[in-house]
Amino acid sequence: MTVDRITGEHTTREQRSLSTADLLLHGDLAQFGGGGLAFALGGQFRRETLAIDYDAAFNQLRYAFVFGAPDVDPVGRNVLAGFGELRLRVADGLIEVQGAARAEHYDMVGAAVSPLAGLALRPFASSG
Repeated sequence: MTVDRITGEHTTREQRSLSTADLLLHGDLAQFGGGGLAFALGGQFRRETLAIDYDAAFNQLRYAFVFGAPDVDPVGRNVLAGFGELRLRVADGLIEVQGAARAEHYDMVGAAVSPLAGLALRPFASSG
């Protein structure tokens, strides 16, 4: 009987969805010899859902000590996000400096802010 459980089949039905609406504004703030300053601003609304239906044996923990759990009832969350970014290019693109930040608000768990800073050096970039 134990061998049947180890070699048996396990069936799971998962249903996930992701819907998004995005808004983006970007462009050049300044152009100068050998480079420029660009920006990007954006926002997003995201709706995420999940439901999991395990088979009866999984629900009843009949796979011994290995695994088992009840079904996951349909759940969903909304996420609002916004971001801003600046990018400075100098020396015909040989050097690029970038700064950005993204803020997200999850309707059930709170907010998060993710900053970013970057430096790119391209010694073999073509100037044409």
